[in-house]
Amino acid sequence: MPLPLQWDDEEKALLRGIERLPCEARTLGQMVDVLFDRRYASTAEPKTDLYYMYRGVKRPGDEELFKKHGLRYDVTVTLARTLGREYNKTLGHYHPVPDGSRLAYPELYEVLSGALVFLIQTRVAGSGDVERVYLISAREGDKVMIPPGYGHIMINPGNETLVTANLVESTFKSEYEPIKAKQGGAYYLLDDGTVKSNPAYKDLPEPQRVLAEKFWGNKSVDFAKGKNVYASFLESPEKYSFLKNPDELESLVP
Repeated sequence: MPLPLQWDDEEKALLRGIERLPCEARTLGQMVDVLFDRRYASTAEPKTDLYYMYRGVKRPGDEELFKKHGLRYDVTVTLARTLGREYNKTLGHYHPVPDGSRLAYPELYEVLSGALVFLIQTRVAGSGDVERVYLISAREGDKVMIPPGYGHIMINPGNETLVTANLVESTFKSEYEPIKAKQGGAYYLLDDGTVKSNPAYKDLPEPQRVLAEKFWGNKSVDFAKGKNVYASFLESPEKYSFLKNPDELESLVP
């Protein structure tokens, strides 16, 4: 692997070799607006760390390549725990539409370790409600391409720390408010396996369950067999131009 990363669960630290990388922690207090279990949300310790975000992770010497192509490689570490009755998850967000584009920025994820369920949803035009919802199951080594226009939430349904990486355009700001305004995504995944609908959304479609390797969004990416995203980007950065120029995916998006 060209980028040697190791998660130290005891120290809650991501290491690149012997270097401890800086991170931003997402705390329970920052997540109360999107939790299913409102009693838990009102009584739990707000300073509790739920997941850690590492922005712009790279090897020394690779900076110019990422800068040239306008992309960024991030790592997210989501702890194995429950939030009352709900599995631990990320806050969730949408991406903006770049100037001159018809489509919003996509994002490419990879599971480095652990198990993952992605909840992704696309909105009805001019509304905060949604018209499509997918629950995408992924495990170590799987890739998931988030298509333009889809809000996304990562859920850790396992007993192990979940470590994911993502490749994304380097300058835009994620849009968290649409998810927070609806008190989370369209559905909640509870620790007994139940999937509960969020009453803040109207006329919810049933979620479509799919394995990562079967998800239609991945058809836009020519994944190099046996290679992780970082190594693939170093070899063929031009393959990922759609992350900066989303209209290249126009034929993919319904």
